[in-house]
This record gives sequence, C-alpha cells and structure tokens, in this order.
Amino acid sequence: MALPSSLTQDITKQDKRKMATIVLTMTIGLPVYVALMSLSGIIDVPTTPFFLGFASIIGFVMSLLVMMPAYLFGNKITT
Repeated sequence: MALPSSLTQDITKQDKRKMATIVLTMTIGLPVYVALMSLSGIIDVPTTPFFLGFASIIGFVMSLLVMMPAYLFGNKITT
C-alpha cells in the first residue's frame, strides 16, 4: 500500500472539491439520515440533540479516517 504522503502529491482542485463534498456529506448527511430513519420508525434511536451531534462527529471522523484514504488510494491507483 502506498504511503499517505505519496497519496497526496498530485491533488488537483477538482480532487479537493470532491474530498470536501465527501466530508460535508458525511458530517451533515449522517445525522439527517439517522433522524429521518428514526422518525419513520425504521430504526429505534432517540433523536436528541446530543445523539444527533454525536452522529455528526462519527460521520466526520469516518470521512477522515475511512473515506479520505480510500478516495486518495483509489485516485492513486487509477492514475
């Protein structure tokens, strides 16, 4: 597997926009998804402000630790 420094060498403006979209979607989209699924009764989770904030933090961390390296690695092996 490539080193993280080698993954970030050839990042273009379009790649930066894509990465920002991934982070925003995970940070904002995950709490919205949890709230909608909870209100519709599909999942049984409380929709308290604390829990929605916690879901937002989880989404942000997942985007940085899982999705960013996956995007960068996929971008590296396809170029």
